[in-house]
Amino acid sequence: MRRGKRLATTVLVMVVCTAVLLLTFGVPTTTARETSGLATTAAAAHVIVVRPSGHDDTANLQGALNACASNAWTCTIQLVRGTYYMYQVTAVGFTGTIIGAGEGSTIIQAEPNLPSPNPLYNSTTSSFWNGPPGPSNPWPALFTFVGGSFEVSGVTFSEPYFHPSLGYYYQGAAYDALVGVVIVTSTESGASSNVHFDHVAVFGAPGDSAGFNLLNGIDFEGLTLVPGGTTVADLEPLSGSLSVTNSAFVSLDSGPWFANVLNGDITVCFDSAVNSADPFGFFDTYGSVVTFCGNRASDVEFGSALFIVEGLEIFSQVATTVSISGNYFQVSDGSTGVLILDFTDSMSATVTGNVILTDTSCGCYSSSEAVAYGYSAISLVGLASVSASGNVILGGGAAGVYLSGGAGAVSRNLILGTVVGVWVDYGSNIEVVGNQVLDSADWGISVTDGSSYIAVAHNTVMGSGSFDLYWDGTGTGNVWLGNMCKTSNPPGLC
Repeated sequence: MRRGKRLATTVLVMVVCTAVLLLTFGVPTTTARETSGLATTAAAAHVIVVRPSGHDDTANLQGALNACASNAWTCTIQLVRGTYYMYQVTAVGFTGTIIGAGEGSTIIQAEPNLPSPNPLYNSTTSSFWNGPPGPSNPWPALFTFVGGSFEVSGVTFSEPYFHPSLGYYYQGAAYDALVGVVIVTSTESGASSNVHFDHVAVFGAPGDSAGFNLLNGIDFEGLTLVPGGTTVADLEPLSGSLSVTNSAFVSLDSGPWFANVLNGDITVCFDSAVNSADPFGFFDTYGSVVTFCGNRASDVEFGSALFIVEGLEIFSQVATTVSISGNYFQVSDGSTGVLILDFTDSMSATVTGNVILTDTSCGCYSSSEAVAYGYSAISLVGLASVSASGNVILGGGAAGVYLSGGAGAVSRNLILGTVVGVWVDYGSNIEVVGNQVLDSADWGISVTDGSSYIAVAHNTVMGSGSFDLYWDGTGTGNVWLGNMCKTSNPPGLC
């Protein structure tokens, strides 16, 4: 949730339940009761049904979570159709499933003016995570899950209020936007959580922080302090299998957000995000395998549709591997489609088969001098290895593909109407092969700033405003071979 470090902006599985004998708490019966409170089962399945009361449902929801944890049950908490109103709840070591009647049918809505954390952990020198979450220290989220392994499906979360919380501090900065409707965090060193969200929706609204009242929809983040710890560097990382699939995020800063994750198996696929600053975010997910596929983001007002930063606050050279495929992004106003910044020089990324459309009417991309990694359709900076192939980039911002770093390839991309089509900047051992780059306002393919051992071969580059191929003459071992183009600087590169 470290918004002050976001360089791009200035920097749930459906579960089928069998019929069981239901009882109200402590009263046996052979049929399910219609009740606005809780119903549970003495059978091995441990199904707890929570029904909406029409007013504050916090105690019923917390009671269901507590019943599972206190009895060491693996539970199914079933939320029927209706709207549940709530303040903050906390679950430690919850194991089981939370299942609703479907997105738009089961709605969990925040009550207004969610209370602040304990004053001991709510000052310019102390953040909420300095104390464990619970009734005496409510964290800024509707649900805080500490450890455990669980699934959530068929639920809509809603935070409709401009000022959702009474305020809290994070690293000295004041916020009233919630960290998320859900926080999933760690317990202790070496613990692993398996957490999956599928077919959920999160609706935010305008707010004070970055224009939204939710910093994240679902925040997966290591936020538990080691004994005696006080700072960000003392936070235990979150580990395990973590996924968000088939879900929707509307009007919030970020949808799913992953931070301080160690050796995670992270899957984010077939989700959508509308009207978000940085719809999908990953921040220090060191040693993780990230699969990001089939997602859609539109109305990205600023920032990046996909934002990945490694090694900025927690430095580790345990290499992360990222696969980004088959996504569709529509961005505007100086936004980026895919932005990866690797300060560890150890990440590897495959970016393939994505479609990125950029609305350039803002005038943000008027010349090559305006090109920076934050304003490109695909921007890959500092990685150890990269493959960017088979992407379609239309009107793709300042650069179609901006690549600065280690070995890799930019191949078979269609890039139309950017300022610069492919820009290799401070790069080495990179192949730029078989791309079609058309109608660039300035350069089609450029190699600059000491980039060395760059092979630019068999590309079709036409209609560039200045030069189809451009090399500033620096670096060594660069090769230009078999390109179809008309103009170059220096001459003879075509």
